[in-house]
Amino acid sequence: MLGIRKLVTSDSLLRKNMKCFISYARKDQVLKEKTLKYLRQLENPYGLDIWDDAGILPGQQWEKKIWEEFEKSKIIFVLITENFLTSEFCLKKEFRRAVERHKEGKVTIVPIVLKPCDWKSVRELSTLQLLPVGGKPITGGHFRPQSRGYQGVVSEIRKLLVSRRLLDSGVAPRRSGAVDGERFKSTPYKAVFFDLDGTLIRGRSGYENFRYSWQLVWEHLGFHDSERKRYYQEYLDRKITYQRWCDITRDLFRERRLQERHFHEIVKKVRLTKNCRPAMRLLKQRGVKLVLVSGGIDSFLRASFPDYHEFFDHVFINKFHYDRDGIVDAVETTKYDFEGKFDAIKYVRRKYGFEYHECVFVGEGRNDVFAATELNKQGGLTIGYPPEHLRDLANHEVLQDRLDALLDVIFGNVQNSRQLSFEPPDAYPLAQTDPTYQAM
Repeated sequence: MLGIRKLVTSDSLLRKNMKCFISYARKDQVLKEKTLKYLRQLENPYGLDIWDDAGILPGQQWEKKIWEEFEKSKIIFVLITENFLTSEFCLKKEFRRAVERHKEGKVTIVPIVLKPCDWKSVRELSTLQLLPVGGKPITGGHFRPQSRGYQGVVSEIRKLLVSRRLLDSGVAPRRSGAVDGERFKSTPYKAVFFDLDGTLIRGRSGYENFRYSWQLVWEHLGFHDSERKRYYQEYLDRKITYQRWCDITRDLFRERRLQERHFHEIVKKVRLTKNCRPAMRLLKQRGVKLVLVSGGIDSFLRASFPDYHEFFDHVFINKFHYDRDGIVDAVETTKYDFEGKFDAIKYVRRKYGFEYHECVFVGEGRNDVFAATELNKQGGLTIGYPPEHLRDLANHEVLQDRLDALLDVIFGNVQNSRQLSFEPPDAYPLAQTDPTYQAM
């Protein structure tokens, strides 16, 4: 068990840069850029370094540079279209060499079918696992919207990456259901509502006091924190509305030309709370609805928790929109922040016919106080994780930074207690049996 825990609690595997190469036909430049946007969701969490020919600098010999990057890569993403299949360079040079390296065990080929085409005519392709599953093209009407197809591809690649990292380390992936135990058979709760910033997302070294995703964006764009605090206080003092607060912020961010790609750099300062995915997975296996209620930013969520859609049944968060040049130009504000967080609880409760006493709220911030207070009045369960602004207000205060520490509370294995400081990780089966336990 010690060997596994060393694996799953260490950043060493996830921080190694795994070189990846995009093989595509130049006529599919637009499709390549769209695909790359989704693949980049995997870069920060899984340590990928994805290269495509946009990285060729002026004056470089393009073919020499391509082969240099190609030979260094451990994963080759092959973007399959009719243009690719009819390209002499793509099919007969790049793909042929990829197959040779694949047979030597030096590379993994990930074919992604983007457009309807006769890929079955290429014998080597028909022997590989194509994405989306079954080789259905992302365009052509199979996926509505097309984002469903892309997210399915990202999900399958994520499984490959987890498996590859574990096998490279000599640890076999966990058998399905290995975390199931007598202790977590059933729970009286039907829905768990999570805050994001400061609760599920924690700061890395140097940012241990992280609380707000917005603050990191202000910092990244070079603003002094006093300016951010000024508008925040104006909102708290009811001098400006929530919408006006977001509009002012958007204008300032737009002046500094904020783009979605910047969030991949911003989130390097944060990580998921420990054992986040396994704990959520177990809750979902028990039929519990998981809801994210955040005053944060959707672009930050996608960059820091790219597979969030696999866990949450509902997500309430501010949404950034970008213009044709990729610069932020609008904020679609959430109705479910501050007092509105309790409205999210009411909405989900009505939708599924739950009672308040079947709901759990997990948070820590000033904007979580109202929801926790109101849910307490209705007999629901509230957890301060960490306590912070919910200290002496929440039913339970969990001090440890590990989400599975909440399970004993949610599954009714502990008595009501204002403060819980759990045993070391050995006491928790998730940390021992689920190799996807990680600091990201």
